[in-house]
Amino acid sequence: MSQNRELLTRLLQIDRQNCQLTHSANLPSNIEYATLSHCWGSGENVKLTKSNLHVFESTIPRDELCKTFQDAIFIVSMLDVKYLWIDSLCIIQDDEEDWRKESVLMSMVYGNSYLNIAAVGASDGTQGCFFEDNPMRINNLRLEAAEDGKRKIYDCTPARIYQYCVSDTPLSSRAWALQERLLAPRTLHFSRAQMLWECNRGIVCESLPYQVPVPPTTLNSDWYLKNVICQVTGRKSFSFIQGLN
Repeated sequence: MSQNRELLTRLLQIDRQNCQLTHSANLPSNIEYATLSHCWGSGENVKLTKSNLHVFESTIPRDELCKTFQDAIFIVSMLDVKYLWIDSLCIIQDDEEDWRKESVLMSMVYGNSYLNIAAVGASDGTQGCFFEDNPMRINNLRLEAAEDGKRKIYDCTPARIYQYCVSDTPLSSRAWALQERLLAPRTLHFSRAQMLWECNRGIVCESLPYQVPVPPTTLNSDWYLKNVICQVTGRKSFSFIQGLN
């Protein structure tokens, strides 16, 4: 962790039975915590205020939180991460001085996080991270093709999968979400299509767990085949097909 780790003022402490607000000054400097990137929306969500600060330090009723917050708590619990940072629950919303102090720490908050959870498919807190009825589900297609006289197996998926799942989403339309994605060392995107993992080493997703390239914004043809070499046992290459308009 950075030597400025102590500047992170508050975190949510998560366990199976309870969620509570804790002060980072009381915690070891090397703890791992997750962050949440989300759209607030126009609805009323439970948030940290001067009046409930002391209550939240004891417990935060999970069933009163919006679905996105509940899902984020569930995700970190499944990953065995004990701490979570959510802006509206870790910054006192009706305290201008606290806002000024905390808002300048965003590079440290996201830059030092263990994982950033991005609710990219939700336009507000009621929609959450998981989408059961999913007509946008993107599945890959396996085909056999000849290359240099040799027949090879290719796994194909829509070329614009990153755009569909991440770039063209409610969260990515918000300016502040860009810095959160760039600052975090790794981000787990929860889209309406599927989950994507993004870090400095590359991007992978459920339907293509090898590598997801970000294609050019303008293509010369409606369909194209692009080979990407990867180091996977039994696979020399895999391909992407643009299959959605």
